[in-house]
This record gives sequence, C-alpha cells and structure tokens, in this order.
Amino acid sequence: ASSDQDELDRKRLESEKAASEARALWSANAPESKIRSLLEKIAEESPYSFERELCLSILESRAGRATVALAHGVKAKMLAGEIERRDPRFQFWLSKLYRDTNQTPGALEILAELRSATQAESRRLTGIGLPAVPGPKALLVLESDLLVSQRRWGEAAKLIGEWNEEKAGPLESPMKYRQAQALMNTGAPGDLKKSREILEELTKKAPEEFWKKMAQEALEPVQTNAKEGKP
Repeated sequence: ASSDQDELDRKRLESEKAASEARALWSANAPESKIRSLLEKIAEESPYSFERELCLSILESRAGRATVALAHGVKAKMLAGEIERRDPRFQFWLSKLYRDTNQTPGALEILAELRSATQAESRRLTGIGLPAVPGPKALLVLESDLLVSQRRWGEAAKLIGEWNEEKAGPLESPMKYRQAQALMNTGAPGDLKKSREILEELTKKAPEEFWKKMAQEALEPVQTNAKEGKP
C-alpha cells in the first residue's frame, strides 16, 4: 500500500511539474514538440489532465487535424470541472471543433447553450489562447446560418424572430432578409405572409440599396404567385 501511495505521489508531482513547465512554454510560444513532450507526462488522473486535453485540441486544430482535435476537445469536456465546462470560451471552442468536422448538430447544441449562458469565465482558461466569443449578433448569424444549412427553416426563422430589438439593438438588413428567406422556405401559409411583410418593409426602409434590390427580387415570384392565385 505504501509503494502504491509513493507511486501516486510521484505521478502527481511529475504531472504538476510538467503542467507548470508546459504552461510557461505555451505562454512563450515555444516549439510545439517541447510542449507536447511535457503534456505527455501529465497523468490521466492528474488535476491537470483537463488542460492537457484542451491544449492538445488547440495544437491539433492548428495542424489541421480536425477530427483528432475534436476528440481531445470532447475528452477535455469530460475532464472539466463545472465552471470550466460552462465557460463561454470553452463552449465556443467546442462548437468550432464540431463545425470544423462538419458535425453541425453538435455545434448547434452547444451554441444554443451558449446563447443563454451567464456563466463567468474560469481562471484556468486564462492565457491558453482560446478564441474570443463573438457578440450576440455574430452568434445569431452563426447559429441561424447553421440551421439554414440543415434546412431547419422554421427554427432559423424562430431564432431570428426572437431577437429582442428593444433590449439588444435593431437587426441589420441582412438578418431581416435571412429571416424572410427562412420563413419563405417553411411552406406554411402564415410564414409566407410574414416573409412577404418583411421583404416589403426592406424594399421601403432598408438603408442599403443592395438589400432593397435583394428584397424586391425575392418578392417578385411571391407577387406573381399572388396575382395568379397561387399560395
């Protein structure tokens, strides 16, 4: 029993030393090979295994190995504490890894969580170099584009429609146009009517001539169908 405890203590100290040195090299932008050799010394049961897997996911992503990067990212999530798991930077990073591997449903699930997250950032992630989380509008664009790519028109339209302009600021013309297009594609009569209203508003009030023209062109087949008595 004593020898087992000694082995555990040895692994713990080795992991702690390797993690400390790896973080210093990481901050100094040292060669990847040196960082990797230190990360390999961090034991699976170590408290630093979360950072190991997260750093490996970043290194693999930089190297263009998206599938391997995602595997490390998912493992990091399993090893993370509650604060780290809910950190917006970590969530957005995971969503990127899913997007990079064309696993759109996984990315959408995380982005939906991120949209309503109020979790404070974890100090353990400071200095690791995760990309900044975009603002609410940029996240709205990203999530709605992914929904459209999955032909989930109704969900995309609903997501954009729930944007609170009074609280978060008005939506720009491109997002209103995207909402109209999504509504048009659901095939529901009520959605088609709402789509036409949004497009008509854009033709009159959009500050950009480009979006006025785009809205007018999108309206033409709708107006033609209406004249011919088609839905």
